[in-house]
Amino acid sequence: MASARQEFSEVVVGLKGYIARGLRPSRNPVKARVCKDFGVCNDSVSSQVISKQADHLLKLAFVMASDDVRNGEPLVSRCIGLRDALNRADLDAAAGLLAEIVDVSDSIKEMEDDSLSISFKASKLPPELRQEFEADVEELKSCFAAGCYRSCLMICGRMLETALHRKYYDATGNDLLETAPEIGLGKLIAKMRDKNIALDPALTQQIHLVNNMRIISVHKKKEPFKPTREQTRAVVIYTLDVVSRLFC
Repeated sequence: MASARQEFSEVVVGLKGYIARGLRPSRNPVKARVCKDFGVCNDSVSSQVISKQADHLLKLAFVMASDDVRNGEPLVSRCIGLRDALNRADLDAAAGLLAEIVDVSDSIKEMEDDSLSISFKASKLPPELRQEFEADVEELKSCFAAGCYRSCLMICGRMLETALHRKYYDATGNDLLETAPEIGLGKLIAKMRDKNIALDPALTQQIHLVNNMRIISVHKKKEPFKPTREQTRAVVIYTLDVVSRLFC
């Protein structure tokens, strides 16, 4: 993770510069208006470049958080807030969030062992799911050890899907696996919201991040997606964290 931490710091420095230039008053009213809209800043940095940097920062935060879920979740949450602030051109909010990101990132602990360390509390799961998920965890360990990282992401997606469907069934008595087997996780979460099934916003973000990684691993692209060891470990740990918290 050392390389991810270093790259994270470099992206933060770059974003600080963009935001500082955007906040700096300009005597040229046209230039000031354009900079405010974050289309082009004083050095002609485009909004697309800044947006890509914010997205990249979020991905790096996701990798760093895999080693320290407790401190990692606030980091990911703030990086999401930063991306949203930049997208709406709220530079003051972005500057504040970036300062918080620096503080939180310093608290992330690095793992010395490069193996897949899993802490999964299966005792609170419904009995019907417990054995199935324990088998999934063992399969995850095997796939990770063998370097089959895309297989890990697919297992994570299935675990999330199973857990969310069970959560919906427990609350409504309606088994969507029978009535709507093709429903995606996004629509499933929307249905849960309609039924007032409470999900922590941070947990929802974790679910979307994991699901996005699964999607790009499964669906055909011009260039096949090859998740790294660090990315895969992050997805696995976030998946197990979501599953555990859904039934806590």
